Amino acid sequence: MEDRILEKKEGWQMIVEIFNNKIIKYPKNRKQIERVIIPYLKSISKENELEERTSKMINDVNSSIKILKKSGVPMDHFANLKFLKNGKIWQDKVLILDDIFNKDKDKTKKIIDEYISFVIFLWSYGIHENTYKMHSNFGLIDGKLVLIDPFEITDNKEKVLSQIQRKKWAKHSKYGKNLSKEMIDYLINQANNTWTERKLNEIWKENLK
Repeated sequence: MEDRILEKKEGWQMIVEIFNNKIIKYPKNRKQIERVIIPYLKSISKENELEERTSKMINDVNSSIKILKKSGVPMDHFANLKFLKNGKIWQDKVLILDDIFNKDKDKTKKIIDEYISFVIFLWSYGIHENTYKMHSNFGLIDGKLVLIDPFEITDNKEKVLSQIQRKKWAKHSKYGKNLSKEMIDYLINQANNTWTERKLNEIWKENLK
């Protein structure tokens, strides 16, 4: 049976084709990105930032791809990501976290704990996910937590340290609409206690030694 496209979605940085058991992503070019972010910039009266923001998105994707290719992290942690011809990116289809949050409090807590540990795991390879958008950038495959949008990552330890010092994750608005205040409070508390400068120095690139 032919594996047909079930749905086509468009984000700011990627075009995504969804199949039965896989997804194919295409990084956007400058004109495609500008077309989707202009309405947003107009809504916040920041049209003058178009070129700067577009360039940042393109650079984030290109930089992240380079980091991923040399990171040494097993690709099953990124939904079995594969780089195909013509810039295409292949991943397994996952269950997005935002679709399951708050259906089971104990399960949600377990996922949050796994997410906290996942960030530490990435540190051990010298990389870090910048957005903290757990609800939309992570998913489950057969119960295993995976990062499905690893295109806003950094290998700059000083940048990670700055985020730790500012507690960049400590904003309720980062975690979507389907995670309760109680669970977000739990997440932030766990992050505050775990993502520390001491832990960063202890674990950074540990798996590369």
